[in-house]
Amino acid sequence: MRQRGGGAVVNISSISAKVIQPGRMLYSVSKAAISHLTKALAFQLAADKIRVNSVSPGWTWSGIISDLTGDNKERATRVAGDVQLLGRIGEPEEVAEAVLFLCSDRARFITGADIAVDGGYATMGPEGKFDMLPRLLSDA
Repeated sequence: MRQRGGGAVVNISSISAKVIQPGRMLYSVSKAAISHLTKALAFQLAADKIRVNSVSPGWTWSGIISDLTGDNKERATRVAGDVQLLGRIGEPEEVAEAVLFLCSDRARFITGADIAVDGGYATMGPEGKFDMLPRLLSDA
């Protein structure tokens, strides 16, 4: 690809690259490295007209979540619903659509970027959808 000039690379990072999650230090650190690598490669390959971006999925229905929930998507959605603004677990196709967009000519002026495909997870703080102020005031 580099010899011909042009093209697109899309790395798969994670929302875990942006936030601290208990018990997931090594995973988070490795995904943060992918996010930084994406920017470094975007810088390095821009002269060759190769765009480099990443997507950061949130809780997305996958083999590991299926295994952890006994293949119960409803259960996974109940758990994920409190930490994702859209109130549900993501679908693999939704992540794939973001990747396809970044590979397309419609994204021809996008490089070095990360697209969160996370249902709003990274937008919220650790409180999730809950207003902590009433809880604080009631305990005062």
